[in-house]
Amino acid sequence: MKKQLQLIIIALVLVIAVALCTLFVAFGGFFVLPAKPKNSNTLSIDSQVIDDVLSLDPRQDAQSKLDPRQDAQSKAMNFMGNVLPLDLSKYNVTLEHESSVELPEGWSDYYKQRINLRYLLVPVDRSVSSNDLRVFFEVEGGAIISYHMDSRNAQGEIQPNVTLNPQYDSLFDAVTVFLERYQILTKLDSSDLIATLNGVDITKNYDISTENLKFTIQWGNDKSLFFGWTYIDSGFDISTLVVTFNEYGFVISVRDNRALFVIGDTTINISEAQAIAVALDFLRSYSYKMSDGSIVKDFTVKSENIMASLSVMGYREFYYERKPVWTVNMFFDEPGPGRVYGIMVIIFASDGEIVKHGHLGPMGLYQ
Repeated sequence: MKKQLQLIIIALVLVIAVALCTLFVAFGGFFVLPAKPKNSNTLSIDSQVIDDVLSLDPRQDAQSKLDPRQDAQSKAMNFMGNVLPLDLSKYNVTLEHESSVELPEGWSDYYKQRINLRYLLVPVDRSVSSNDLRVFFEVEGGAIISYHMDSRNAQGEIQPNVTLNPQYDSLFDAVTVFLERYQILTKLDSSDLIATLNGVDITKNYDISTENLKFTIQWGNDKSLFFGWTYIDSGFDISTLVVTFNEYGFVISVRDNRALFVIGDTTINISEAQAIAVALDFLRSYSYKMSDGSIVKDFTVKSENIMASLSVMGYREFYYERKPVWTVNMFFDEPGPGRVYGIMVIIFASDGEIVKHGHLGPMGLYQ
């Protein structure tokens, strides 16, 4: 009896061990990037790390316990290994540059950390591919908001429209496969984006808007193919995904702020006329300082030179929460001192509070 009990216990242990091994394989193991060497601006990625990335199931949040820099690197490697039609095992991968945007004191309460990454991918076998790849990422608040790749020959010259491991029978397949893979990585449902492609001839420029979505296809002179999706809420453009392919179906660039922005209170209590009145009242006390210390003030503008438009934006604690604002531009008949040609005032449409202001010059808005 005792011997039978021992055999049962051993059998149970073996079953549990097999189950754990199966789960480990199914979820692709554990992936942690090596620490960045001290006093070094580069980080070589060894073949084992690349193998781990390629086996990682991007649907699993395996990076949640990593610090922001490690998290940004793992998402970038995941993007290259699981979203792009790119065989990372064919390249020596080096992290050439890593930096983060330093926020002024107190701003971290409002803005998420942004990390910039630049990778160099050098072909292991030059006879197969002679071009190096440079890949750039921006990661903000743990989300990839920007990706760009260029291909260079041995002389460092950018080579446009280079075919990189083609896997698709058509551009249409390239676009749909990218969206399907990308939604797994981002955990953002892209089924509505994929649906916009149904019945569309992507060999031609295309532009359509619905109540909730704008969709654009634009061909470039360099045979690049631009896809843009803009989400609309309460009549306002809230967030955008923009993807550019080369003529072979390889993803050249991505801009994506969908994970950052949401719509806030869309109440509009201030009319256009009231917003203009607020801006004109502000103009009476506005002044700016010249480099010689002189003060410029007492502005006058004609009513026909005042333009107001309604849009959404965020500010400080509401930066990622889009709210309706009136942007009032008041232009002068002639440029003022310092080549200032007008004053801009941005006003919350809910209560008339002035969010931002400044004078308009050759380089844009000066505050």
